Amino acid sequence: MSAPDAERGEEARAGASGEAGAAGRDAAGAATSEPRDAAMARGYARSRAKTEAIQAQLTPLGPDERPLGIKLAVALAIFLAAANLIGAALGAGGESPALGVAFAVLMVGLAVGTWQRRYLVILLYQALLAITIIAFALALALASNLLGALLAVVVIGVCAPIFWLLVRVMARLQVPRG
Repeated sequence: MSAPDAERGEEARAGASGEAGAAGRDAAGAATSEPRDAAMARGYARSRAKTEAIQAQLTPLGPDERPLGIKLAVALAIFLAAANLIGAALGAGGESPALGVAFAVLMVGLAVGTWQRRYLVILLYQALLAITIIAFALALALASNLLGALLAVVVIGVCAPIFWLLVRVMARLQVPRG
């Protein structure tokens, strides 16, 4: 072993045991900690200022106001409920008709809650939309034929705009009435 290799081995053993360099790290950590904390505080302050500016522009939903996101979400839920009821009546899918009816009832409940502008129902609806978008994006990546790819693109194309429109609706639902 050459002399430089031996010196590097000694430094590595000393660094691993924490004997040398620990004081340097503490001093360096303490010296850099303060500016980093100040920078983070400034960043959080800027973020809060931007958030407050955006929130100031939002107006609460009127008592009878139903934005486009709510209308599209309700229409999609009713369409899916009707499709599941028809499928259950025709015995499609080889599953028990009770599953189709149960899903249809769930979708009608989501439609009613969304129309009533219930925040948690809209949040649940968005979670279902997000899961659907992710599942069909994975299906698109693994599609083995053109029909599968087209179906995935159509489902993503329907669900994604509704998801984003509901984001603004949820923000407006949280604005305090003044």
